[in-house]
Amino acid sequence: MKQFRFNSYVRSHLKNEIFFLITLVCILQAAIIGFVTWRIYARQLFDREKENLIQLLNVVNQDLDSRIEAVNSIALDIVISSEIKSNLNKENSLEVGRAKNIVNSILSKKFLSASNVLVDLSIIDMRNNTYSTRATYLLPSDFHLQDTDVFKIAETYNGALCWLDSNSIIDRYGGDSIFHSNHMEGLRAAALIKDYTQGQILGLLMVSLKEDSFSAIDYSNSKLKSVNMYMVSPTTRTILPVAGSSSTLNRDIASRIDTTKERDTIIMPDSDKTLVSYVKNTAMGWTLVSTIASANIARSFSYIIRTLIATIILSICSSILISWLSASLMMSGIDDLSKTMKLVEQGNFDVQINSKRRDELGSLSRVFDQMVHNIKGLIDKTYKQQLLTQEAEFKALQAQINPHFLYNTLDMINWRLLANGQDEISRSIVELGMILQYSMSAKAVVSLQEELQNVENYLALRKSNRDPDFLYSISQEGGEHVQLPKLTLQPLVENAILHGFGQRHSGNELNVRAFPVTGHNYRIEIMDNGVGMDDVMLREALAGKPEQNEKVDPPKMHIGIKNVDERIKHRYGSSFGISITSHYGFGTTVSILVPEDGTKPTNLESWQ
Repeated sequence: MKQFRFNSYVRSHLKNEIFFLITLVCILQAAIIGFVTWRIYARQLFDREKENLIQLLNVVNQDLDSRIEAVNSIALDIVISSEIKSNLNKENSLEVGRAKNIVNSILSKKFLSASNVLVDLSIIDMRNNTYSTRATYLLPSDFHLQDTDVFKIAETYNGALCWLDSNSIIDRYGGDSIFHSNHMEGLRAAALIKDYTQGQILGLLMVSLKEDSFSAIDYSNSKLKSVNMYMVSPTTRTILPVAGSSSTLNRDIASRIDTTKERDTIIMPDSDKTLVSYVKNTAMGWTLVSTIASANIARSFSYIIRTLIATIILSICSSILISWLSASLMMSGIDDLSKTMKLVEQGNFDVQINSKRRDELGSLSRVFDQMVHNIKGLIDKTYKQQLLTQEAEFKALQAQINPHFLYNTLDMINWRLLANGQDEISRSIVELGMILQYSMSAKAVVSLQEELQNVENYLALRKSNRDPDFLYSISQEGGEHVQLPKLTLQPLVENAILHGFGQRHSGNELNVRAFPVTGHNYRIEIMDNGVGMDDVMLREALAGKPEQNEKVDPPKMHIGIKNVDERIKHRYGSSFGISITSHYGFGTTVSILVPEDGTKPTNLESWQ
């Protein structure tokens, strides 16, 4: 009775699977037909709306070109004005006062010619003298124009006017009056003033436009009333309304805009089926975006949706009948196979089906019989030994899976970053992978070239964080046969960055030099211009014993130096290892002495 119930369960379960499979195939077929139909109709509607939007975009873009070119022309007149150039960078207060009268007068004339869109025209020269039509700048004594992000961006345009997401100079030093008004939340632009005859930069021109410079555009075309238009910066951080658009561009739409393309059209998968078309404005470098909610798309699809639903229902009904008949036909001959499989499952390998059928089930039964016979032989002869071998291989695989998983994960992240244009972060991922691979390698002793390459990867990765910011150089003379314990140099370089530079965020320099010295010895020096150490700190660092009042990080520094020193002495003897010279407030030099050919030299004069 129990066996009968088992066979009935097998037959019922298999019949359900066949039923489900055929039903699924029919549903997929209906879905494919519906999808193809929808795509054809959607393409037609898309092309029609796309053509309308492109026509509107071209008209608006031409008008914007003329308005932006007017501002570009004003900026060009200023940056090439010889009178302005001759009055910049004056030194004494009398000359500066005269220069301001002249320059401000020229700027005011240019401002009045376009006061309907301009808010301010300002110039800051390389001596931090400021000239403006309406603003007053409060520059600190340590202000350096060439260090600002605005200057660096303008420098890449070589005198042409560049349009900015924001202006950090205005935001930080623009005073408390005009730059905090609502008008100053509009467009910002900047251009370098250069003396091209001498190749010298004289100052920076900053242009501020009203927020509604483009929103006041008006057209008689009635179609424009249902369209919203915006100017989007290359980074998509700044979005300004155009042609009377009252709403704000949805951030989901902004994230889908590829500002590197000249033009494109997309349909957003939102409830309104928003159609988005955009074109790059060549005069400004920003992207003109138009959006329209195509509500009629859903209404146009109502008939198609009803037809698709009816087709799917008919397919499901047909699939139920077909699958039931097919399952019933395939059940014949399953009982013997399921019964024998149950006996094998219980450990009886002496059973055979011996089917006489000539169809696929007969072939399956004969294959099963042969398989049971082979399994029985394997158990008697080799199966137990294979289990032991597999267990050993599995343990070996377990020892490798973590690093392999880590490398594969980093490789996947790297390719995704490259696909999204994140080249700098991609390089950091590659460098991190090389450092991890080097650290996890089985080699205990490596060549000098391998150590320096690991240091190069570490410094490149560390420098990309810019905290702290530093410059570094690595040089090597000879040393092709120098051998070092793995990870000898990285802890010392890390100490120089973390503890040598302290909390200083700029002006930091790190030099790694490797060169031969007399007596067949080889020296590696790690030099920084950091805070340095006094005599007490030097003794503690070499002894590996931190002072009692030190916090967590300095003890780690001492232990790291002591650890590297002991590893070198253990390999080459007590005559070799680390020495440190430091002047408090001026920097530290850590020197490592090792044999040049991997053996102990006899002449240690160079170390004295």
